[in-house]
Amino acid sequence: MTSAHYTPHGGKAEQISPLPARDTQHIPSSTDRDKIVRDEITRLEKEFGPTAPHLTKSDFLDGLQHITPLSLSVLRRIYAPDGPWGKILRQYFIPVPRFDPRRYLVSVFGRPYINKDLEDSILAAGGIRRYFGTLRMYMEMYYLYRKNTRVATNTSQRDKTTAQILHRILEHTAPLLFRIALYQKTCADYLRSHLHGHVAEDEWLSLVTPVASDSTPPNLSCRTLEEFELSVPRWGEDPRILARMQARVARAPSATDSARIRDLRETTIDRIQSIWERQKLSLFFSLYDFFSRMREEAHSALLMDLYELRRALLTIDHDARWHNTVWYADIETVLERPDSLSFTRLRKAQQAHETMREIAPPEEIKDVQWDDMVHEEPAHNPTRRTQSPDTSYAGVPLSPGHASGVTGTMQDLENGTVVDILVTENLDPSLTVFFGSIKGIVCERGGELSHVAIVAREYGIPILRMLDAVATIPSGTTITLDTTEKSARTI
Repeated sequence: MTSAHYTPHGGKAEQISPLPARDTQHIPSSTDRDKIVRDEITRLEKEFGPTAPHLTKSDFLDGLQHITPLSLSVLRRIYAPDGPWGKILRQYFIPVPRFDPRRYLVSVFGRPYINKDLEDSILAAGGIRRYFGTLRMYMEMYYLYRKNTRVATNTSQRDKTTAQILHRILEHTAPLLFRIALYQKTCADYLRSHLHGHVAEDEWLSLVTPVASDSTPPNLSCRTLEEFELSVPRWGEDPRILARMQARVARAPSATDSARIRDLRETTIDRIQSIWERQKLSLFFSLYDFFSRMREEAHSALLMDLYELRRALLTIDHDARWHNTVWYADIETVLERPDSLSFTRLRKAQQAHETMREIAPPEEIKDVQWDDMVHEEPAHNPTRRTQSPDTSYAGVPLSPGHASGVTGTMQDLENGTVVDILVTENLDPSLTVFFGSIKGIVCERGGELSHVAIVAREYGIPILRMLDAVATIPSGTTITLDTTEKSARTI
């Protein structure tokens, strides 16, 4: 079997009719904007009641700055009880109760959130049945590892219709990614539980840095997570996007120092008294690296299918003369009741969506935050907040270290501006191409096992996750980033 490589389609991208000129009647007035916000608040309170569940970002959704109704409806199909997520859990004897996917995957002012309370209740269930599921999983993991299985992508015969592409995503590609991700997490959980008490937290973060593989396509780390949002153009469609990606690949740093990681792992394993336990730990480190690489391949295969789905939807949009507004309907309506849609209706939905995106909800929404969040007004003229000198900001360290310098954004970097501390919304994998020039990162979203955080620890680049970082720290601010104190401080 061969590994999955993403190659853009040849030929020109689908051409769509341009949007009509924006005149005053298409721009929501202040009164209309307030009404849209009130309607959204009413919808949320009706869906969840006066007390909200714990809503949070998910690793699968990490990096999505916004989500359109069509992309949300596709992801809800993926996360449905009878969808890929539910099927994979049931295969390992984790009971999945019936629930409404609309209450599990939620859009709050145009951002995707996971109902953490519901997710935790599902994953905590099972008891003895989960024990048998774990045994089955171990046998499958070892079989794939011994066979050195690769994720193969056959591009010679591709489904063409929108329904066929969606069926392939739901029945094949998404379940594969969930399965491999579950294998990888199982390995990480095993290692952490058996090394608890033998390693410090910073050592653990280095231990779970996957050993680099020459067989992994180098462009995978430069792919943007925004590709889960179907309305975003792909680098296979726009020559400018393709040129920027090629430049990122060319500037990509050298591979992770695999030898140093292996030495650190061997040193850690030698602390264990039992020879049998040391052998099991060595095996699970190998399994972890194997499924980390395989997960990248499965991720690439899913992005390819999402690209195919986007192209099919663009064709529908073009034929119906919806002027690139198909993203503001749900997938069921587009496939089953397209006659009920019109450009006027879709355009109005687009205006409401863009207006709601002016509100910036937090990374997590808990009960105590619900009232404050839903009563927040959108900014009519959003501006960066300036801070007084020697202001300190608290955060969560994702990569240890200390750095000082001038802050800047991704746009500053791509424009050639010297940036020491990068301030960004999410830890997009493409950030690694700038590791040769930056000293640290402050982000709003991301986890310690994200691709960027793992690579940053090998480069000694500190990362601090901080709420509203982009709005709080303007470009050009000189700050000191110290993850040992879990803070960033202006100078």
